[in-house]
Amino acid sequence: MDYSLLVIWSLAVLTVGIGAYWSGLVRHDLRLISQGHSGEVSEEAKAILQEEVSLSVTPMLVGVFVLCMCGMLLLLYFFFSYLVYVIIGLFVLASITAVYQCLEPIVRRIPVGAVKLPRCDAGFVQVHVEVRQLVLFIGAVTLAVCWVVYRKEKFAWILQDILGFAFSVNMIRQVRLPSLKICTLLLVLLFFYDIFFVFITPLFTKNGQSVMVEVATGGGSGVSGGTGGNSGNSSGGDEQLPMVIRVPHLGYDPLSVCWQRYSLLGFGDILVPGMLVGFCHGFDLATANRRKLYYISTLIAYGLGLMVTFAGLYLMAVAQPALLYLVPFTLIPVFLLGLCRREFSILWNGDGQVVENTRLTDSSNLECAQPKVDPAKESLSERSSTTKDRDALMD
Repeated sequence: MDYSLLVIWSLAVLTVGIGAYWSGLVRHDLRLISQGHSGEVSEEAKAILQEEVSLSVTPMLVGVFVLCMCGMLLLLYFFFSYLVYVIIGLFVLASITAVYQCLEPIVRRIPVGAVKLPRCDAGFVQVHVEVRQLVLFIGAVTLAVCWVVYRKEKFAWILQDILGFAFSVNMIRQVRLPSLKICTLLLVLLFFYDIFFVFITPLFTKNGQSVMVEVATGGGSGVSGGTGGNSGNSSGGDEQLPMVIRVPHLGYDPLSVCWQRYSLLGFGDILVPGMLVGFCHGFDLATANRRKLYYISTLIAYGLGLMVTFAGLYLMAVAQPALLYLVPFTLIPVFLLGLCRREFSILWNGDGQVVENTRLTDSSNLECAQPKVDPAKESLSERSSTTKDRDALMD
């Protein structure tokens, strides 16, 4: 038993669970605000009014996005030694933002340091922050800088996983897909994308390694790198992409000295299913589903899909495209639940259908709440009120 896989499984499920839960809450609060129920929303939710309930994503845009991912992966494969530093820089900036945004709701609850600093004009930007916000920002920058400085040390995987956890949670919270149709299209396209770049590309490369494995391991020569596999020795001189969760092997197999040092799980294998789980949680809240069947079912299915991925890794002893297992494991329960509960049409059309159904429900409730008046009494009351108005006018 390699306990590093257990650590990766726990971290991935926790990341998807927290990110999807937060995404659903934000989606629900923004929907209430857009419908004029701002009194039912917390003050923290009112601070994100500039966000949309979900992204305005079309099928064409999803296709273009996947094509861009293919192009970026090929560029990394051919020009890895140059582009890896660009990816590291982008990861540092994104992780600083993610750590700050993930911890800011917690820091706001701390009564100490609520005093605002003097306003600072930096060009076109005016900065007016509290002391506790400044401390949080400095802490986020320090954490990211420490990872950059010590990224080749043996303990650097801890810092990278912390930053990766915050990055993934923040991305799942912010990238809110509008409908099950868009979720399905994105997951199915990435399903074939993952399979092609892990299983098919070895037929075209000179060394017989898949493009995904080469990019994930930084060109390492390991036998089982890539998604769900093992990375190369990060303490060496070669750089590696930080867009993975990595944990050193924690087993007791004497042959582990022949393996590469780390087990990997790509961020895409967390973010892509996490967006679907976040959509399901938002749908549960929009339809007042107290049991949160869609959220809990897809989260459990995600955990089971990861277990099957690791089983395939163990049995085949080769890198596995995790989306090969995660996509059917997460999509099928949503389809079955939607069909059984007769909500598939609402799920498929997404936010527009939910808003329309909510509007119809509110109007029907309003009609039921209005008291029914007898026509005879109504005409009598109108007649009496007209007489009183005439008398008042004559006086």
